[in-house]
Amino acid sequence: GAEGQGAICPDCLPPAVHRSAPPSEDIRGAFVLTGWDQPLGRALAQAKYGRDRSLMCHLATAFTDRLAPAIQRLQLDAVVPAPSAWTRRLYRGFSPAAVLAAAVSRRTGVPMVDALTVHRGPKQASLRAAERRTSLQGRVRSNRAVPGTVLLIDDIWTTGATARACSRELLGE
Repeated sequence: GAEGQGAICPDCLPPAVHRSAPPSEDIRGAFVLTGWDQPLGRALAQAKYGRDRSLMCHLATAFTDRLAPAIQRLQLDAVVPAPSAWTRRLYRGFSPAAVLAAAVSRRTGVPMVDALTVHRGPKQASLRAAERRTSLQGRVRSNRAVPGTVLLIDDIWTTGATARACSRELLGE
């Protein structure tokens, strides 16, 4: 809630990584670092919707510092960012998930593979839960195979619809 000196204050850091129940059988698990109602969740929204790449990079470092120990135990083959439509990337100047995934890749040494694309459509944030589950069907596409164990990175987890659509595409379903 206060402007800092290019760092995340200790009070705003998430206390720990929380493992969330998987939303489907395609997904083994999920890590959740903060809620929307927490200081870091509000900062993430500010970075994403305020088009603040610098803040997103600081958040990526903070998230990666907390997440890296759990990730390193997974024996991953690739880190894949959830895709953003080109219109959203152009508007923001970056893809939030790609900024987060790049930080995870740098910290863990697991290669980042930009394997997914998404065609334009309604913003997931503007849809109800039921609509989110169908909105991405046929819009998320894989542009390359990614063998092995993949960590899918997204900036926001609400219904799990994006994770499900991305995992189905990565699995070739």
